[in-house]
Amino acid sequence: NEMNATLNIGHEVGNFTVVKYLKTYGLNNAESYRVTDSEGNDAIMKLMIDGCSSLEFSHEVCELISQIRAMPSVREHGVINVGSIDYRFVIRESVEGVKLSELLDMGITYTWEEAVSIVMQVLDALSMLHRKGVFHNDVNPCNVILDDFTATLIGLTHLSPETRGRINFATKDLNPWYMAPETFRRIFNARTDIFSAGALLYRLVFGIEPWRRPDMEVSSVSELREVRRKRVDEICSGNARRQLDCYQKSVLEKMLAQDYEDRYSSVEEVMEALSSGHSKENDRHGGKFEESSGDVSNVEKTIG
Repeated sequence: NEMNATLNIGHEVGNFTVVKYLKTYGLNNAESYRVTDSEGNDAIMKLMIDGCSSLEFSHEVCELISQIRAMPSVREHGVINVGSIDYRFVIRESVEGVKLSELLDMGITYTWEEAVSIVMQVLDALSMLHRKGVFHNDVNPCNVILDDFTATLIGLTHLSPETRGRINFATKDLNPWYMAPETFRRIFNARTDIFSAGALLYRLVFGIEPWRRPDMEVSSVSELREVRRKRVDEICSGNARRQLDCYQKSVLEKMLAQDYEDRYSSVEEVMEALSSGHSKENDRHGGKFEESSGDVSNVEKTIG
């Protein structure tokens, strides 16, 4: 609700000016705004209104993000005081394209090869973050912008070092279908990002999150744990929209393993498995790829 926004149009934040309120995320723990610099260049600002942030946006972290091809550059970050309350903010460059969530909500799905090409770009960004001990913690279609088949990973407000038990960022706005089981015990690391990337890959191919049925919601962790009892091989085979070969299913199964020790241990390991392409198993099964189901030609691009 724009009337309840923390900042007004024209509010100055560092070297930027607020020109539009965009939306409130999660359970009122973050707001986003379109802002412009003195030269009229657009950017996107995320304001953490719950007073906490996952990571101090140090110069080193901002430099790291700006070096990653599949992530937007951080233009500015810091703390502003509004009404005697301090709010942390981060301003990133605008990215041309369409949010992947919007395309998927239209019913568009992708062939395995197409989906892998998108997820590999996300994994490449994660790889660079992980090497510096930073984890994304919020990989899902809302945080991927697609311009043709060029993917950009956004969503900077949950970045953190490896955490176990005690975290300093909000989790109530995270999408449970993309969360690894151990994240509900407040464990976030490389393997939890890998699980989220596996859920993203599954969604791209099948049009729905793993283990989820149409119109299905879960209201508790125990309910989610119950629906995830089915083996990944079963949920892949039970989905008539797309058939995968044994090798492809085995990669998904290892990315989505319920026990983190059974999951791939590093993003590089996942990328190597996905790069195998057809693989001997795929060649043996004469794997054929279908055309993407859905026409994206009429989807209007946005700057986000």
